[in-house]
Amino acid sequence: MISMIGPARRRRRPAVSCSLCRRRKIKCDRQAPCSHCTRSGNQATCEYDNSDVSRPSQPAFGVTPTRPAPYAIPTESASHTGHTAPYTIPNGGIPHTSRTESSVPSLHSAAHTTASTKASTVASPQSDPNVEALKDRVRQLEQRLAETVAKPAVQPPPVAPIPEVVTAGSTMTGLFHLQHEKDAASSAVAITRSIMHKSRLFGQSFWINGMATEFWSLFQILETHARDQGSQAFTKVQKCKAIGKIIKDRRTPSWPVVTATPLPRREVADQLVDCYLRTSEAIHRILHIPTFRRDYDALWAAQSTPDPAFVIQLKLVLAIGAATYDEHFTLRPSAMAWVYEALTWLAKPEYKAHLSMQFLQLNLLVLLAREATGIGGTLTWIPAGSLLRMAMHIGLHRDPNHLPKRTLFASEMRRRLWNTVLELSVASSMLSGGPPLLSVEDFDTLPPSNYDDDQLTNTTTTASNDTDTDNPPPPQPDNTFTQTSIAIAYRKTFPARLAITQALNNLSTKLTYEDTLRLDADLRTAYQETCHTLHTLTANKPLPLTRTPSPFTLHLLDFQINHHFIALHIPYFIPALHDPKTYAYTRKVLTETALRVWCTAWPSSAIIHPVTATTPSPSPSLTHAHTHTHTPNLDSELLSRYITNTSSPYTQTTMQAYNLAAFELRAQLREACSAAPASFAAAAGPLSHGYPHQPIRHDLLTITREAKPWLRRGLRSGETNMKGYLLQALVEAQVEAVLRRVPDAELGGWLVHAAERAVEEALGVLGEVLGGDSRSLEGGGGGGAGGNTRGEDTGHLVVGESEAGRVGVGEGEGARSMGDWDLDLLVSFRFTLRCALVFLLREKGLVSGY
Repeated sequence: MISMIGPARRRRRPAVSCSLCRRRKIKCDRQAPCSHCTRSGNQATCEYDNSDVSRPSQPAFGVTPTRPAPYAIPTESASHTGHTAPYTIPNGGIPHTSRTESSVPSLHSAAHTTASTKASTVASPQSDPNVEALKDRVRQLEQRLAETVAKPAVQPPPVAPIPEVVTAGSTMTGLFHLQHEKDAASSAVAITRSIMHKSRLFGQSFWINGMATEFWSLFQILETHARDQGSQAFTKVQKCKAIGKIIKDRRTPSWPVVTATPLPRREVADQLVDCYLRTSEAIHRILHIPTFRRDYDALWAAQSTPDPAFVIQLKLVLAIGAATYDEHFTLRPSAMAWVYEALTWLAKPEYKAHLSMQFLQLNLLVLLAREATGIGGTLTWIPAGSLLRMAMHIGLHRDPNHLPKRTLFASEMRRRLWNTVLELSVASSMLSGGPPLLSVEDFDTLPPSNYDDDQLTNTTTTASNDTDTDNPPPPQPDNTFTQTSIAIAYRKTFPARLAITQALNNLSTKLTYEDTLRLDADLRTAYQETCHTLHTLTANKPLPLTRTPSPFTLHLLDFQINHHFIALHIPYFIPALHDPKTYAYTRKVLTETALRVWCTAWPSSAIIHPVTATTPSPSPSLTHAHTHTHTPNLDSELLSRYITNTSSPYTQTTMQAYNLAAFELRAQLREACSAAPASFAAAAGPLSHGYPHQPIRHDLLTITREAKPWLRRGLRSGETNMKGYLLQALVEAQVEAVLRRVPDAELGGWLVHAAERAVEEALGVLGEVLGGDSRSLEGGGGGGAGGNTRGEDTGHLVVGESEAGRVGVGEGEGARSMGDWDLDLLVSFRFTLRCALVFLLREKGLVSGY
């Protein structure tokens, strides 16, 4: 077989498809780029070898198109020149080379161009159509690139920096996830914007914000040294938790409360109603007092069947008043039973019937009663939001002047209730650290007018429009005190307080330090005007003295304003300790505000009534700093009970105050310079009011040492969580260690010793509370639907008869002391098994009480 070897067969027709379509053997539409390359995302590599980027024009009829020169094998010199010689393409007077990224779109395009140059060898490059096509292609790409560079690029929206999330915590406290951001004023320390603990997210107004890292550090040191030293502190903490759970389960009625909880005796009920009217109603106007008094008297007269809604209203009033009835809140079990009954009654699915003024009043009272009794007191932000929408659905956010005609009574009650809804919405937002979900543009209702309650019932045909011809009686002058004057004066600060709440807790708000100072100034200006109004109500009054605001209401207003000042500045407290120059104003505000708050919450403080120095005690903790002969007046004691016994924002503010005082004192001690030996400072003793060679703030030291007695009072009043007491003991121990110049290596031992002592004290107090109702442990009496019941009357107060038996409250003569009990029994297997059996029977409905 003869094989003929001849020259390679040449393609007779020029390639009109792009290189990719020709390689894939598919039809090309000869566009630049073609449709196939566009769909496959290969626009940049869509190249034509021997034609222009556009579709070749069709020749005229009868004209034979000129065929390009055939391909020939290039010579070595031509190949070398084609591979290395750059193309010089003018572009606005600036030379560019084909080997730069601005000239050649891609490596594939450059390689393809080189290959095409090699493949064509002509005598004159200008006469080769392939070279001309490549030049045209490069020119078009350069022109397109120049237009793209000259055109202003669309800037993407700025992406907010992702905040740093720091996880901190300990075995006892659990994990805290802290969201940190750098402040523009100073980058020394990050600002904590929010905290997530377990399943809850807290904004900046939550009390632990700004100090969480300090608390975590103390617990970390404590746990490390407690394990090394084999301390029993954590075991006893579990005992405290077991006792607290028993106390809480015993006084909590079963759900739902289907049996009416009996009322107390008339004389006790009168005192509870008086406590409510003097405390909560004086600030938050909910009831029309003459109407309430009329229905209250009719209830005890038993002339007719009482209205169930009014009975629930009365029980909520009694529950709120019980918080200030006595020092240790001995009526807490009965108050909780009344609140549970109200919650059961309000849970009926009668939705349209709920859109009434009376139902709104009941829901407002429920919020206050939950804070007073501690039934989810820190979770009231959730129902407060629902209540705000209910009030809007009724139309309370519109002023009565814009609604159909109403009597003066109806119009003013709508303004009063809307004012209370606003106050509770902001207060619950500050307490829980949640956004208020409200703005001043959402309502146009005016503040309540300066009327006494009796004035609203003297006329029955007045109109809601003050310019109406019916001419309702005019309100009292602004300098005349009425039952609504406090609410009106406090409303003047509402816009400033709402702005602070939004800035602290709203997600989209980026609060800077300049914004903080501006909000601080706005609130101070608004409150100065309010104080001026309140001073006109008490100054220059003729004798006999007319009605004036009670000290309780005035102090409580100060307390609420100070709460906003602390929440506004506390995120910058820890940075202020590291950068005192930038945040000096914050340290000053927090220190002074903490001092005012503490003197209000603890009126028997030694700061107000100094104690004469006596023989110093060697103990580093002041356990009896408040034991002196001073007896506070009734208003001061009433306010102290209201703050100590409840779970209101005032309790949260007090906790912030004594912690701020302790950390500020610690910072000042570390910043101070003294040549006095540490032994001399220690010899002065903790009770001494003078360290001659150490410049310290004795008022801050007094607050630090009086916090534990205040917290012990809360435990005796029904608080079952002792972690706050343990934390304050650690803070006080750290301050004492700095005061006595204890080396850092020995700080862990100080904390362990303080923790063991604090746990022992808390265990004893909780044991006393549990022992006051020890008969329940033996199965005597039942609580259940009828409330907290006991086997016999303790002699303090008989509340009534229930189906489960006689109801008693208080610590009567029959109460046993927990000192007779073996505390180890509380965590033993036998006792735990008994508790589990009782709980199981209660869940099955076989028993009604513990």
